[in-house]
Amino acid sequence: MPRRGRIALVSQNRPQASTRSRPATLREVADRAGVSLSTASRALDPDFAYVADAVRERVRQASADLDYHPNLSARAISGGTTSMLAILVSDLQDSANADLIYSVMERGAALDLVVMIAEMGTYVDQSVRVVHRLRQMKPQAMLLAGSRLGPPAANEALDLELG
Repeated sequence: MPRRGRIALVSQNRPQASTRSRPATLREVADRAGVSLSTASRALDPDFAYVADAVRERVRQASADLDYHPNLSARAISGGTTSMLAILVSDLQDSANADLIYSVMERGAALDLVVMIAEMGTYVDQSVRVVHRLRQMKPQAMLLAGSRLGPPAANEALDLELG
């Protein structure tokens, strides 16, 4: 029987583009591009239109040179959510969930969201714990699929956790 885990994680095993001992910071990108920290942040935000093209390109080049990647945890703190979509299923080995998971992953990719898949078990108390942990990661949305069994108090606890 395959080993079952609570959360499926995706790892990108690729060689590091840099030999830095720590990741580059946005402050370092701003300094290299010769702009303020807020301008660097705005220049790297594709939804922010009010940055001159030349400045945006300078910041992007500095970002590439330093192998800078935004800290999604810090972004979640400042913006309230991450670019994550969580799908919680009662049983990862249940083939009935396969089409749903595939559809969610396809839609998440179209929206440029990282999809996290978690197994929450069939009992409400397990679901409450998993939902609580995932809410701490601040996903944009959580989709619960599958049956959950439990007494009314446990169902109320899940409702409260879901907000």
